[in-house]
Amino acid sequence: MNTDEMNCERWQCDNQYTRCDGIWNCPNGTDEARCFHRVCRGIIGHPCLLRNTTEFICLPLQYSNDGIVHCYGATDELSFCQKQFGEETSFLCLANNIDDHELANQINICIAADLVCNKDSDCPLQDDELESACSQGINAYPQCEVFWGSIRQIKKENIICTLDNFYRLSLTKLGKSQHFSLANYSIVPPLFVPSSSPFLSKRALSTNVLERNQLILVSERQISLTEFPCRGGIPIYFQDYIRCLCPPILYGSFCEYQNQRVSVTLQIGAPEWRTPFVFIVYLMDYTFEIINSYHYIRYLSIRDCRKKFNFHLLYSFRPKPLHQSYSVRIDVFDMLKVKYRASWSFPIIFSFLPVNRLPIQLTVPFISASSEVTCPLKCNKGHGRCASFLYSGKYFCQCEAGWSGPLCTIPYQCNCSPDSLCVGTWKNQSICVCPTHKYGKRCYLTNDLCQEKNAKKCRNKGTCIPRDPRILVDDRTICSCSERFFGDECQLNDTRVDILIAMPVIEDSLLIHFITVNSHMPTIQYLSSNKWGPHERSTTFKRIPFDSDIVTVYWSNPFHLIFVEYDNQIYLVFIQLNYNSSAYLSIKLQPHQRCPSVDELLNRNIVNYPRLHRVKDYHIPCQERPDLECFHDSDQFICLCTHDRRDVYGCSRK
Repeated sequence: MNTDEMNCERWQCDNQYTRCDGIWNCPNGTDEARCFHRVCRGIIGHPCLLRNTTEFICLPLQYSNDGIVHCYGATDELSFCQKQFGEETSFLCLANNIDDHELANQINICIAADLVCNKDSDCPLQDDELESACSQGINAYPQCEVFWGSIRQIKKENIICTLDNFYRLSLTKLGKSQHFSLANYSIVPPLFVPSSSPFLSKRALSTNVLERNQLILVSERQISLTEFPCRGGIPIYFQDYIRCLCPPILYGSFCEYQNQRVSVTLQIGAPEWRTPFVFIVYLMDYTFEIINSYHYIRYLSIRDCRKKFNFHLLYSFRPKPLHQSYSVRIDVFDMLKVKYRASWSFPIIFSFLPVNRLPIQLTVPFISASSEVTCPLKCNKGHGRCASFLYSGKYFCQCEAGWSGPLCTIPYQCNCSPDSLCVGTWKNQSICVCPTHKYGKRCYLTNDLCQEKNAKKCRNKGTCIPRDPRILVDDRTICSCSERFFGDECQLNDTRVDILIAMPVIEDSLLIHFITVNSHMPTIQYLSSNKWGPHERSTTFKRIPFDSDIVTVYWSNPFHLIFVEYDNQIYLVFIQLNYNSSAYLSIKLQPHQRCPSVDELLNRNIVNYPRLHRVKDYHIPCQERPDLECFHDSDQFICLCTHDRRDVYGCSRK
């Protein structure tokens, strides 16, 4: 039988659960050697009071647990007193007339850490009451109570506390086990700025760090701000104090804890390349549809079509209720018309996990979602309508401005601008969808980037789309071109492609595949081409007019091949080696252009081979069929024959 306590020797002693907790989990304390101790800035090691001089230094890691006592009380050789006290660590007294190298083989005199600097001598040589050490404020009991209860940063005043793990052992015996945590440096790396940086500001900071209401008092000594342990956060000055400014995923006095959250990666596709959209992503509880948090995205396909948006949605309560179910809802709105388009819903399946990761890929539909006639929900009439989430078969009530709740029965005060759309409320504030020329929480701020001198001058009825002025980018405006035009300022005409349907039977529609080939042979053989790469395919759907046999397509992107998918067959209708923009192409779709399947061209034995075996014989159809231009298999490839018929020019993925 296997349990969670078997094969534990394979578990590394230095891991995210043991690191920087003040306890040596590794024999030489590797798990405690990179923990923001001021004296160890830039050095991997442990704070140490030198045994003979009590000078406070950083002892390099290689000198820890090497059998030689370098530090006062043997804080670098914890195993010496563990032989006497078992799993508890303690203070090692100086031995008389014994060389440091021989200490490991002697019977050591060890005392409890709380007996150090208590004004009573317990060691034979009275080294537990050394004036040079005790004058620094070392007093085990009060210092250690603060040390174990706060950030466990080792200083000269509390270094003896590292010998007293009674606090940790007591918690274990009381059954307070260590819970799952992501808050450590392997997950959230510490902020590091070299002290020689010319941008590093310095102020007077105290040698004695005092935690007062999550603040650190500033006084006395010159130390860089970045030495303070804001684990993943940013230390900032606040009046006479230092405070940690935490990112949304962290919290705590020193950003030492991770928030429970849903981490979303969203990739969007929108066939309407020129239309700007707003996506609002909510984290909602499943029962009452209360918004826990939300994220706002402005999207324009010609600018963002391949971008992945990464963001975090936080729960309202910390910790979140374990009995509650949650979902991520996404609403999309047309910014030009300030009109609702569609919604999606994604349930959080493993809601008991502290962190859920949710990758989403979606496509914006061409038309707005209509009201559902057969909806089972009784939405508040006049304040909401029944709608369905795309692809899920589930229903919801889409509320009018000023109303919320599962059935749109809860009123709220909408404070969005008159030309914007109020879509919900969060923390007593309205959630607003702004038109393209407005921004801000309530859409009252005017975005005038398109009126600036350096803005794009959109021609041919193109529309200038401004970025959010709070985001600093090189191109702060972009032109959304009207149909049949493209270019940075809509100055170029789209390529016009007229396809004449010269087929025995005229169908209702067809698919047109534009292929861009990025792997042309370089001009000089054996030299790599700058445009070498996989091919790209873009597809458009067109209906065939009932009173015409010509289909017209306007295309702005470069292409080299055109395939037409018609009546479940594939036809190669156009090839060009070099792309010519703003051209006019008149093409016929004819039966002889069909690309047959390999099932028609190869014998059954070859067809039944595995794919990697079968493709080795794909040159045979080109050699046996002089009139063959192309062919395809059923699962992956479409291939072109070379003009000399000796080989396959290339097989690309469908």
